[in-house]
Amino acid sequence: MILREEGADRTPVLAADVLLAVEIISPDSSVRDRQDKMKLYSYAGIPAYWLIDPLADCVTFTEFLLSEGRAYHQHVQTDGLITIDRPWETTLDLPAWTRRRDRLREAARPNG
Repeated sequence: MILREEGADRTPVLAADVLLAVEIISPDSSVRDRQDKMKLYSYAGIPAYWLIDPLADCVTFTEFLLSEGRAYHQHVQTDGLITIDRPWETTLDLPAWTRRRDRLREAARPNG
């Protein structure tokens, strides 16, 4: 989560202070992240939701932005190099993440 500075010291975190929620999909969380949490976060009014999927052939990034009707619409989906400008500018090198993931998987194999 990325929070507004004013909300950083609050417990529990208020949904109004959340600028971005990020989920990294795992085998056990795919349905929750793609459906349940997305609905909860949109209902709470969180402006942006990112899904990172390391389980696909290539690591993918999907950005959802909140519409006026409190529903997320997919803004971008990619497995390439991407620069996002909100809530600040950041570049994600998904091909590098995929290569690293694949190297780690290969090293973890018993005969690797």
